[in-house]
Amino acid sequence: MRPGYRAIVTVLSAAGLVVAGCSGGTGKSPATQSSAPPASDSSPAAQNGAPKVQNPLPAKVLEGSPCDTSLSADDVKEFIGAPDPAKPDNSAALGASCSWHNAAGNGASIDVGYQTKLKGGLGAAYSNVKPDAVRWVEPSPIQGYPLVGYLSANSNGLEKSECVLVVGISDDLTYSVGLFLSDSAKRKNIDPCTAGRDVADRVLTRIKTRA
Repeated sequence: MRPGYRAIVTVLSAAGLVVAGCSGGTGKSPATQSSAPPASDSSPAAQNGAPKVQNPLPAKVLEGSPCDTSLSADDVKEFIGAPDPAKPDNSAALGASCSWHNAAGNGASIDVGYQTKLKGGLGAAYSNVKPDAVRWVEPSPIQGYPLVGYLSANSNGLEKSECVLVVGISDDLTYSVGLFLSDSAKRKNIDPCTAGRDVADRVLTRIKTRA
């Protein structure tokens, strides 16, 4: 398990990317957020400052291994170049995950996690990660679904090379993309959270076909 996904496990359960450059975000128009829910609303994602998910996806879109369902082989090659074989993992605190590493060893890698065992949706990230994060960004929604990008407090100086993005697909379910830039991408000062948003968008496109 790469440090990015391990950081998610450590922080949330307590309650490489581009080889040769990257395009900017492919964001669609942000979804209109509803007004704050009444105090009686007990949904975790309605608390802690997290936005509500307006068009939730069913839990079945996160079934199975991300190695098989989140990105195609062509997607992975596009983002990090020719990879080593995918490495599946499973966290008792979060759920199934998969990592891909550039075969040439240039530092680029992607981790995708289906956070099916963590309750609270994006609200968990807002309450457990945001207070101590060394970086916290709230990009525009992708395809109408809210997300956050961050580096946790134990990121060990990786601010310019790593970003973890968490996308809310319902008020209680999220998936994550952990991004490590290649050495060449770091030299070009590519923002890993901006680059990671493109990967998260591709994952969303693919899992939505299972709804």
